[in-house]
Amino acid sequence: VGCRVVMAVRNVEAGRAAIASEIKEAGEGGYSVPEANIVVKELDLNDLRSVERFAKEVLAGEERIDLLVNNAGIMALKDLEFTKQGFEKQIGVNHFGHFHLTSLLLPKLQTQEHESRVVTLSSVAHESFGELDLTNLHYASSSSRKYSSWGAYGQSKLANLLFTKGLHARVMSQANNKISALAVHPGVIRTALWREQAGWFNS
Repeated sequence: VGCRVVMAVRNVEAGRAAIASEIKEAGEGGYSVPEANIVVKELDLNDLRSVERFAKEVLAGEERIDLLVNNAGIMALKDLEFTKQGFEKQIGVNHFGHFHLTSLLLPKLQTQEHESRVVTLSSVAHESFGELDLTNLHYASSSSRKYSSWGAYGQSKLANLLFTKGLHARVMSQANNKISALAVHPGVIRTALWREQAGWFNS
């Protein structure tokens, strides 16, 4: 009964601690799964080489993939920062990291006999802040496009949505497709995602 979960985290020790305090024991949600089958693996979406190492481990060690949840993210960084490969950090982590991971795992999903699903967490923030400038996604200093913390976040969430729509169209056009691609808005919850913002979320 239940499923095997591969939990991708930047810090493996912190991930295992979270499982112990919030899943195997009753955490803030008030429920527990003492015998949860969860394996923790390192994944840093800020570095595409880390994404490749993680994907290689999953492909070598997992018999099947039923569900891929592209959930990790950062939000509204106050200053312009960049990933290891030089992408503006919010679109680099929130979109390009997930895009690369999905692309690496997709061949396995396509050759499996059973159905699978790719779920990417977007945000309704794409409606208010989402604007893609394909000629300058990374706010080059030589450009008139000025960095905005929420603008960069909205851009990354719009990219999530467009990626999902594109993936859905591609897999649905293939004969005998067994992959579903969906994007969801998770709602507003109190997590460390708000670390860059003041207010009750961080109190």
